[in-house]
Amino acid sequence: MRTRRDNARALRLTRRVQVGVDVRDMDSAIEYMEGVFGIGPWAVLDLSLEPPTVVGGETAIYGRIAMANLGPAQIELIEVTGGGGVHAEYAEETGSGIHHLGFFVRDLDSRIAEAGRQGIEVLQEGALKKSGLVIRYAYLDTAGTGGFLIEFLEARFLGIPFPMRPRLLRAFARRGPMRIE
Repeated sequence: MRTRRDNARALRLTRRVQVGVDVRDMDSAIEYMEGVFGIGPWAVLDLSLEPPTVVGGETAIYGRIAMANLGPAQIELIEVTGGGGVHAEYAEETGSGIHHLGFFVRDLDSRIAEAGRQGIEVLQEGALKKSGLVIRYAYLDTAGTGGFLIEFLEARFLGIPFPMRPRLLRAFARRGPMRIE
């Protein structure tokens, strides 16, 4: 029989994390974070997410995300302007606030499989794509027990693991909206 420690080892959560925060007004949130806390610079990406896989079907998501590093952590601001998905549901229920804790992984499929073995379902998964950059993600259904969602992120550029650093992401932001498949 597996213990809690065995389960935790099997999921192998990484030390580099992302804190995802849903916001109502991206520009105001960035201005506040930069002006009051000195967090930045930010990589702001326009999104046209069509369609991520959502439990019970598919949906489109429109909005923007902004990412900045804060020590070893990454802050992600999410502004949903249309469509559905887990962010739109959260914004409808709570307005704004901490949405998820993300972990950067090298093998998303094995993490999803292990979560499934532990009885944790995937709420939404998809892949953001632009100019050879592919960011696959999966939101796990952990809010009921843990208080927030867990997200796994796997980023690759031309098939090679890609460090999700805002400095590098800004180059992709200049090329127009990212799409999701």
